Formats: sequence, C-alpha cells, structure tokens
Amino acid sequence: MSLHIKVHDGTMRGDMKSLCDTCRWAKVTAGYREKDRLVHCGACKANNALVPFPVARCSEYDKKGSMLKSEMENIALIIDPERVHVCGFAPTKD
Repeated sequence: MSLHIKVHDGTMRGDMKSLCDTCRWAKVTAGYREKDRLVHCGACKANNALVPFPVARCSEYDKKGSMLKSEMENIALIIDPERVHVCGFAPTKD
C-alpha cells in the first residue's frame, strides 16, 4: 500500500517553467546556457523591472495570445440597429 500526498502551492520544482515564458508582459532574453537568461517585466510598477528568479505565481500574469478588451473592441463589427432587416423566409404572395 502506498500513500500519495499532494501539496498545493508548495516549492516550485526545478523542471517547472516560469510563468514569464508565456506572459504577454515579459521580455525574455536567453543565452546558450540555461542560466544565461534575463527577464524584464513590463507589468511591474517600475516598468521593465528585472525578474531575478523563475516565477510560480503572479497577480499581473496575462497569457500571450489572449486578447485584451481594447484589442477585441478594435476588431469588433459594429452593427447599427436601425439598419437591421428581418431575416428568414418571406411569406408567399397569393
């Protein structure tokens, strides 16, 4: 019999990726070695602050590829309710 224990919000394992790798606000510069890496956070109050460690949780995290509300508003189709016509089948004329 084996006992499995899951610890929530524990210490980050070494093989886990930093949230910064997939964050819209991060500027990640990587070298050839794993430790040759600079991460600048554009969401920090001190704009472009250097992040010296892998990040497990962040209140400003915003996944790359997801659209901001303002971006969605820019591509939205504006529908004028005055010009909307009734759609569907027309009644037959006898």
